[in-house]
Amino acid sequence: MYLNEGKYVEAIKYYIYAGESYQKDGGIFLEDAANCFNNAATLYTEMGNFDKAIIYYQKAIDCYVNLIPEYDDKKTLYHNLVACCEDLGIASSAIEDFETSAKFIIKALEFLV
Repeated sequence: MYLNEGKYVEAIKYYIYAGESYQKDGGIFLEDAANCFNNAATLYTEMGNFDKAIIYYQKAIDCYVNLIPEYDDKKTLYHNLVACCEDLGIASSAIEDFETSAKFIIKALEFLV
């Protein structure tokens, strides 16, 4: 609702709250947590707050990585991992942290293999 109204700050607040709740539940809920963190990071990116975006892209990546051993749909999982790594790399580049940017662009390529 907040996202559709263009109220990004409120939307981010609820994405993070939901992500943290799902993360605590663990297991199959880690995918939901990752998606919430990724959505928050995307909104932070759109707002130009790249430092916060990086934090939440990393949280999304951590959740996705923890799903790898037990997740059946590996194609979707790796697609999401690659997208988050690329977005984190782009956000890092925006704040001129080129070392981190390169690290996550390379990581994205590793998940493609």
